[in-house]
Amino acid sequence: MKTIISFLFLFLLFATVACQTTKSTHEVIVNAGIEDHSTASYSFPKGEYHSYHFPENTEQEFDVQSLIENLVKEKIPITDLWYKSGSRSCLPPGSEMAMQVIVEPVLIIRLEKSDEKIASIGFTKCNLPEMGDCAYRVKRYRF
Repeated sequence: MKTIISFLFLFLLFATVACQTTKSTHEVIVNAGIEDHSTASYSFPKGEYHSYHFPENTEQEFDVQSLIENLVKEKIPITDLWYKSGSRSCLPPGSEMAMQVIVEPVLIIRLEKSDEKIASIGFTKCNLPEMGDCAYRVKRYRF
């Protein structure tokens, strides 16, 4: 009898622990691809665009994932994000010679609708989005 009660107690304990709900986490799946904005003219889709102002002395590899997480956390209605990293040279596709130039980083987002919080994250509205010089390898994130 004690064995049955012990078994029943353990079963109920296990069932209680196993059936508890866990905190739901919302993970944004972002599709990233590489686009060439320099070889041919590039047409941005219609929408509202904002460009990010990088702090001075920004490292060559900016943490885009952290910025995306911040945008998602703030519930900014983002549809696309384009990012070109900064560099000290420009290497066109198919070339073996890099041009020694300072390539400034560029990050542009397209929004579904206006959002006031975007300015507090470091963005300003831009009417004509462009990626600047040496935009052969622009990462585009689609949400």
